[in-house]
Order: sequence, then structure tokens, then C-alpha cells
Amino acid sequence: MAKILLSIYPEYTKAIFSGMKTEEFRRKVVNELLEGGSHTLYFYETKKNGGAGKIVGQAYVKEVLVTLQAAYMPSGLPQLDGLSVEKMQQMYLCWCRQKEKAPARWWYSDSDFSAYRKLIGWTGDPKHYYNYVLKLENVQKYDTPLDVSCFTYESGKTITRPPQNMCKCLPA
Repeated sequence: MAKILLSIYPEYTKAIFSGMKTEEFRRKVVNELLEGGSHTLYFYETKKNGGAGKIVGQAYVKEVLVTLQAAYMPSGLPQLDGLSVEKMQQMYLCWCRQKEKAPARWWYSDSDFSAYRKLIGWTGDPKHYYNYVLKLENVQKYDTPLDVSCFTYESGKTITRPPQNMCKCLPA
């Protein structure tokens, strides 16, 4: 079971803790996430936009989905934001179930879903793609945020700066 420290913007930690965002989208992940099993993510909330600059909570990774980039898709298959149309439709139907909302005929015509995609960081910019979708469960917000120095690398060295993306870690 890997323990991973993840840097994340404050608007996304708020969405995760409120239950609005149940997935985290990443271009790169540590290899252990792809090996299956149960993994713990620790959320370092960046200082951007008034964030805490501390570790504010944690969640377990339930599942990791690998998306298909346009460069690797066979020609002729529809593609959007790194996911095939079928995968995006599945994501939309799951979102409708969570919201107890009747789905529109097509996910791309639903303005609420477009707003949701923006909220969770899934932009419409084709240059802004994601390779991995981390499904989160058992999300916990800490009453008292922790300093990054409360964690060490696997080597035992204290972490003094938050990771640019994510890194394997151990709680001290």
C-alpha cells in the first residue's frame, strides 16, 4: 500500500471535501498506483488563492482509470479531453446518478455538466489532457492541518517542500 503526498489547489480540496469531486485527474502518477491495491493520498493544499499551504486531509484511491490520449487512438474514433466519447458518457451518467438528475440526451449539451467539469478541473482545452483518473473514497478532512515536515520520504529524509505533483511518503 503506497502513501502518496499530492499537491492540489484549494478550490479542488473544497470540492473533494464537500463530496462534489469524487475523482482526481492527473497527467502523471507514481508507478505504485498502477499496480492495484489500496493507496492513501494526502492532500497538500497549495497557498495559491488563499490555500493553507499544509496537508489538509486524506483519501483512499479506490481505482485508477487510464485514459486514452488522442495520439494513441485509432483514427476515426471520437475523442474529447483525453477520454473516448463512450468513457465521457459513462462519466456523465455516473454524475447524473450522484445528482439524482435525469440525463440529457447528450452529455456535451448539459450546461450543468460543463460547469461540473470546470469545477473538477476537466477543462475543454484539448491541450489540457489527463492520462489518469483517481477514484477517491473515505475522504477525511483534518481538523488541524499538518505541516509538510510531518512527512518523510521513503528514505527517511524529512520532506521540506511540497511536491510539484505527487511523491511517495511516510507520515512521521
